[in-house]
Amino acid sequence: MSILDTINEWLTQLLGEAHFAVEVQYIPRKPTAKLLILLDGDKGIGIDKCAEVSRGLSERIDEVDLIPNAYTLEVSSPGVDRPLTVLRQYTQHIGRTLRIEPNPTEDDGKDAVIVQGKLLAVQDDVLQIEISKQKKTAETLDISFSAIKKATVVVEF
Repeated sequence: MSILDTINEWLTQLLGEAHFAVEVQYIPRKPTAKLLILLDGDKGIGIDKCAEVSRGLSERIDEVDLIPNAYTLEVSSPGVDRPLTVLRQYTQHIGRTLRIEPNPTEDDGKDAVIVQGKLLAVQDDVLQIEISKQKKTAETLDISFSAIKKATVVVEF
């Protein structure tokens, strides 16, 4: 089993049902390798949970000597500026504005139009987005998760 497979298996055990891994990267550079883990939860994730997972992973890695040379371990939440990459991340952002860059269209290979709107619902793998056309009218658009190239939460002040 690879280092990433082992880490992902341990993460599943350490995180429980309410939290999940968004990204796991292992960079085997010398003299110090780097293990970067981004976590999220159905209702977000706090620093205490990140610290708990970091301690648990560190103990297991050292116990079985999974990473034989020196390494740094970074465990955190993705942060508001990172794109949403896992379908499960979207449910906690219902009611917020998203900026969605669709995959290029298959017909002509050109980039599709970027959409910005309020996330109304997530059902199966389809996002329902409300796009305001004018002050009085709004259009509802269904976007398949597989059709999304990049999606970010629009921070509003």
